[in-house]
Amino acid sequence: ALLRNLENLNLSLKNLYLYYGGWKENDQYYLDYTAIITDKEEALSLGKMFNQKAVYDLETKQTITV
Repeated sequence: ALLRNLENLNLSLKNLYLYYGGWKENDQYYLDYTAIITDKEEALSLGKMFNQKAVYDLETKQTITV
């Protein structure tokens, strides 16, 4: 499973573009690097791999818990 995750990460990083963005949660502001991943399952997989709380769907404007 670990090897598969690393292979998936390698594939994801080939076309990865990073942006700097921010969001507000519970009256606290956060600034962080953001990666735009067009495949929802890949975004959730990477979010889980990088121990993220959630991913944001730009099309539906909804936060998806990882």
